[in-house]
Amino acid sequence: MMRPPKYLMNNTMIVEAKLSSGALDAQYDDPVEVGIYDEPTKKKVTDNEGDEVVLSGKAICRDDVDIPIGSKLTINNQNYEAVEVNTYYPMGKFSHAEVSYK
Repeated sequence: MMRPPKYLMNNTMIVEAKLSSGALDAQYDDPVEVGIYDEPTKKKVTDNEGDEVVLSGKAICRDDVDIPIGSKLTINNQNYEAVEVNTYYPMGKFSHAEVSYK
């Protein structure tokens, strides 16, 4: 699998990684800005809790940043939540991450 070229990264995303979820509210890490390729979409998927959700899009990220499910994402001043994160390590080296968000 080939690493996506840098010139395709047409947008930025601010990630606040979810650290823990407490009884009253969740704890989030400091915001980090990463370059992404954004693919807006409307697709029905099943999240990690078994609920059907409609995705708002998928972001492809070249930066090796930890993005747990449930993290806060900001793209084009719109707030989203990470539903699914797939990271790719061909031949043991980080290639990219695909983040599906709602």
